[in-house]
Amino acid sequence: MLPSRLARQALRCFHRPHQIPRTLLAKPSRFSSTKATPPRNDSPELPDHRKVGAQQELFMTSIYSPGSPIFLPNGARIFNRLVDFLRRQYVSYGFEEVITPNIYKKSLWEVSGHLQNYADDMYTDAAHPGYEIAAHTEETKVFFVQEGDGLPDDVVDAYVKTREGADKAGGYALQGMGGILLVDRIDGGFDNVIGLPVRRALALAERVIFKQNVEEEADISDEDVQL
Repeated sequence: MLPSRLARQALRCFHRPHQIPRTLLAKPSRFSSTKATPPRNDSPELPDHRKVGAQQELFMTSIYSPGSPIFLPNGARIFNRLVDFLRRQYVSYGFEEVITPNIYKKSLWEVSGHLQNYADDMYTDAAHPGYEIAAHTEETKVFFVQEGDGLPDDVVDAYVKTREGADKAGGYALQGMGGILLVDRIDGGFDNVIGLPVRRALALAERVIFKQNVEEEADISDEDVQL
């Protein structure tokens, strides 16, 4: 959608205020009728920023960034002019600039009153508002077969020549021949040795998605895997 001719002229004036088209300054010199026009009963339509943004090519929206407009070149120029103006005021008022996050937990909006008064206009996950960041550490101990247990060096050399563990952490594949020939037992999660603690990760995902009000995470322990 292209902006109207008058809108384009007004936008040019924003960049060159000393060059004002006569069409924007012209005043009507005569009226077709001296009879007063009766007032309309219906109230005038309020300006819609979404229509103005499209007509003047200021910004657009995307389903991938709800609530965060994508500024087009015209809108970016206006935005930067406003930011520059505000930053020039810092010196006059003794302000210093800080940069704060754009997303906060809902508990902050509860304190400020925004959640109670503007919840319908705030962008959240309707089913599970808020977010949570959590981390955990998974430990698994791997015990290898020793030479005294009957593992000769030629077996180890033969396994190395298979190149099975060449691209594996530790130089062996637990899910392959390495797990059969080299590993005695495992204390902890089998999947953690391979690379991802699946059970713990699924439990954490379940808590974040479905049980956000649970304060403490249940202690999940995997049974020892004996090979």
